[in-house]
Amino acid sequence: DITDDFADGFVNALRVETIDKAYFAAESAERMGGVLTTFHNGVYTACEPCEDKPDKAPTWRVKAKKIIWNGEKKTVRFENANFEFFGFPLAYLPAFEIADPTVKRKSGFLIPGIVFNDDLGVGVKIP
Repeated sequence: DITDDFADGFVNALRVETIDKAYFAAESAERMGGVLTTFHNGVYTACEPCEDKPDKAPTWRVKAKKIIWNGEKKTVRFENANFEFFGFPLAYLPAFEIADPTVKRKSGFLIPGIVFNDDLGVGVKIP
């Protein structure tokens, strides 16, 4: 159920691709006040899905019981989350917050990137 202006609503089995190429998926989600979206049992990644195998785990993703995307504060908060690399959990994170996909620069914790190189293989790039 969604209001006519899309400000409030509830939906089951949701997938979202933002303009900035961030990907959200969840069992359910609710939108409140036109600025706050809460994903339940959700996944977030900036990795594009594989065209040949769209169900294959991306390079990295964060799975969380609750993901709160605040459009007003421009933040994404994760609660009871696991950080996964190629589908394998690397770290449990009880709660953390990052800038939303529309923010180009923000102070604080900088998320490392993944690097592929023919000579060295897979590595981590630190900003």
